[in-house]
Amino acid sequence: MQTMLKTLRDDHDERWARLMRDEFGRRRWLLSWQRDDAGEGWVARLSCPQLPETVERQGRSRCHAIGRANRALTALLQAVGREVPHAVADDDPRDRV
Repeated sequence: MQTMLKTLRDDHDERWARLMRDEFGRRRWLLSWQRDDAGEGWVARLSCPQLPETVERQGRSRCHAIGRANRALTALLQAVGREVPHAVADDDPRDRV
C-alpha cells in the first residue's frame, strides 16, 4: 500500500512538473530537473533569456524544487531591475509544508 501511494504521488509530481515546464517555456524560460546525488530529493534548474545565470535549487519533490528555483530566479530578476514576466503557479500548494 505504501509503495502504491508513493508511486501515485510521484506520478502526480511528474505531471505537475511537466505542466510547469510547458508554462515556463511559453515565457522562454528553460526548466530541467533530476534526482539529487543522494537520491532522496530533486534538483531543479531554471534559466531565462534576461540573465546569464542558471538558478539551481533542491527540494523534496520536483515541484518543490521548481517552486524554489522559480522564486529565486524571480527575486534575482527583481534585484537587478529586470522585468519579470507574468507569474507561473510555482508549485503544488500541498508541497509547501
